[in-house]
Amino acid sequence: LDTTLAMAFSPGDAAMPVYLLIASIFNSIFFYRSIKDVRSKEIAVSGAPSIALLLTAISEFVWVLPCFIQCFLVFVLGHDGDWAPEREASGCDVQGFYSQLGSVSGMLSTLVLALLTLRIARSQRMPSTSQMLVISGAVFALSLLVSVLPFMGAGNYSYSGEGFCYIDWYDNTSSAIMLTIVIPTFLAVISIDVAALANGWWPRLLIVCMALAFVSAWCLWIPAAFIGLSGGTFPDGYMITGAVLGHAQALINPLLYGIWWRKTLLKKSARQAVTAG
Repeated sequence: LDTTLAMAFSPGDAAMPVYLLIASIFNSIFFYRSIKDVRSKEIAVSGAPSIALLLTAISEFVWVLPCFIQCFLVFVLGHDGDWAPEREASGCDVQGFYSQLGSVSGMLSTLVLALLTLRIARSQRMPSTSQMLVISGAVFALSLLVSVLPFMGAGNYSYSGEGFCYIDWYDNTSSAIMLTIVIPTFLAVISIDVAALANGWWPRLLIVCMALAFVSAWCLWIPAAFIGLSGGTFPDGYMITGAVLGHAQALINPLLYGIWWRKTLLKKSARQAVTAG
């Protein structure tokens, strides 16, 4: 049998396309609902909150959909082709690009939502629609810039050895850039969530889940950068564990922010309006 055909339709390659198909459906609904909220002028989530939710939905969608397509191609065509992540000059670069784009924009969009969460809790004025559009544009501009740098000789994408491509942690530039983004964002999100938790406006469980979701997604990337910079060895399963935790955000964020956070804001705003009336 041809090697490509022999590797096609491997049971081991089936799980990821199925998961990503489900995640794509979740994020399509999240995206659609966020668009409707942005266009609405009468509900509590319109304006800044709806744009922040849309930013989060897009941040997931930019990697979920292409990853589904690429993983589906691997499943039906096998690993012996330019679409496969093992091909470092083609499939790997493509996967590394959209993975880093989704990672950076996902981290930063979570930071934006955390800031809005705290401002709402403190009854502070929301950014205007134009300001939020500028912020969202800046998030994607920075994410895109960081993600194209490896194609310009600053950084590198490489095969992890555990089924996917991402930044080359042993490349000093790639690891340094990731650390520069992850550490300040990590500290800021956790600090803001703690402040929101102390405020008491939002349900405590919601804020705790927001913090846990963020920590679980990116906690392994900080030591990964230090391991790479020091030339150390990654434990077996480290990379795939990080990938699983990151991929989980594709289901967590639509539920956490697209449903729970949004529903809470609508309910509490409605109660405040009744009380004020």
